Amino acid sequence: MLVGKGTWGTELPIDPGSYEIVASAPGYVAFRTTIVIKTDGARETVVVPALVAAPSVPTPVTTTASTAGNDTSTGSSRKTIGLVVAGAGLVTVGVGGFLALSAKSQYDDAQCTGGSCSQAGADARDAARGKGSIATIVMGIGGALLVGGVVLWLTAPTVASKSSASNVTLRAGVTPSGFVLGGSF
Repeated sequence: MLVGKGTWGTELPIDPGSYEIVASAPGYVAFRTTIVIKTDGARETVVVPALVAAPSVPTPVTTTASTAGNDTSTGSSRKTIGLVVAGAGLVTVGVGGFLALSAKSQYDDAQCTGGSCSQAGADARDAARGKGSIATIVMGIGGALLVGGVVLWLTAPTVASKSSASNVTLRAGVTPSGFVLGGSF
C-alpha cells in the first residue's frame, strides 16, 4: 500500500498480521523493516530514518567495440556494426513493403464502389487502413536503421593510429512515444 504524504504521521487502521514497511526513493537505498500486529487495536510506530544515497552504477551499454593501445585496426568493427544495422534496416523496410502491398490488396478487394460499401466492405477497408499504418511505422523504423547503418559504415576510420582509442556505442529501445535509436563513437 502506498502511503501518500497527506497521511504521514497519522494512525492507519490495519488488520492483525505481519507487514513489511518499505521506504524508497530514486537514487537511494530503500529502508525495510517488518512489524507484527498481534491483536485488533494494537499500535506500532515505525520511524523511517533518512535514506542513504545509493552508490552510483555505470550505465550499461548495448553494444561496444573498442580499439586501443597497439591495435592497428582499420575501423572494421564499426564497419561491421554498420553493415549489420543497415542489413537489419533493409530487412525491416522489406517487411514494411510487404505489409503495404498486402494492405493495398486488401483495400482493393473490399468491393466498394465509389462512396458506398457493404458492412463487410467497410470492415475490410478499415482493416486495410490499419495494416497500412503499421506498414508505415515498420518502414520508418527500417529506414532509420538503414540510415544509421550507412552513417556508421561511412564514418568508420580507415586507419587507426597506434596511440588512439575509439569506442562505438549503440542504443536502441522502444518508449511510450516511439522507437529510439542513438549512439556515439
